[in-house]
Amino acid sequence: MLSVKAGLIAVLLVSFALNGASACDSQKKGEVKSANQQAKAGAQPNSNQQERVEAKGDLKRLAEGQHSPVSNAFIAVARDAETYGALRKLVSNLPEQSQDFFKSNLVVAAFLGERRTGGYSVRFSQAGNGALRVDENMPPKGSMTIQVITYPFAVVAVPISERESLALDVGRTWRSMIRNYQVKDGSFTMSGGIAGRSQTFGITGGIGVMREGELATFFFNLQSKDASKPREMKDIASGVVQASGQVKIPYLNAGSFVDMPADALRATGLFAENESKLSLNFESVPGRIADGFNGRGSLNAEASMPAPRKNNSSAKDAPQ
Repeated sequence: MLSVKAGLIAVLLVSFALNGASACDSQKKGEVKSANQQAKAGAQPNSNQQERVEAKGDLKRLAEGQHSPVSNAFIAVARDAETYGALRKLVSNLPEQSQDFFKSNLVVAAFLGERRTGGYSVRFSQAGNGALRVDENMPPKGSMTIQVITYPFAVVAVPISERESLALDVGRTWRSMIRNYQVKDGSFTMSGGIAGRSQTFGITGGIGVMREGELATFFFNLQSKDASKPREMKDIASGVVQASGQVKIPYLNAGSFVDMPADALRATGLFAENESKLSLNFESVPGRIADGFNGRGSLNAEASMPAPRKNNSSAKDAPQ
């Protein structure tokens, strides 16, 4: 399974300033060879082709191309049908998927943004620790490329349990577009189980955010404060942002913020003051697990860096 299992869920390999990690030299094992070979040949893999990564799981390529309406680097992670529907507005030829699909899969879409020539593509592979690695393929130096503006992208389905967190290791193309937020205050309450126990603790840590239109992708790196034992929430999920700044994330893995057995969390919130501030409220998705645990909490965070500089050109009229 191309995901971080129990021992690795805590390792979120996204190199944003909050955890100080650097993914520039991450191992690139188990690369999707058929995709790379076809990219070098200037061809596009068949959208129905299923590609293997180190025999640990299959990435199913749902779509890819050289033109999209996204002119800046962006990554979307859809773990539910509603967010996937918003993603389909950016990639119109994505196949329809029901909510049942997301019980055992999530969808990762990587957009490179504007490139001045052809020859660029997105590469998915497996990092040495098992995380999903996303990199930019560039044309070889001195090679002949078509002289036309492109907006390359690729979308894959990743087999993963709905109760597993995603570990994503992204190249510098995308890291430069992450804006970091530091938690200023927050609290979380976990309760339930057969014994009906409850625990409340503070929240610290940070959140990386990427924005594109009505979609926002959140890189959660949260820890407990003043808890009886260390707890953390490390996951990546996209949600929908309204023009008013209201945020809705339909699905998010709670990590160890909530004891097992437990269902996922969902979150609502608000971007305010030119998106320099972010507030989020968490609650468990209505339970399907008898005598399980659930959680509820909230946090307020402030941007610790300016918003990334974006390309002002528009690709909205580009064919898909």
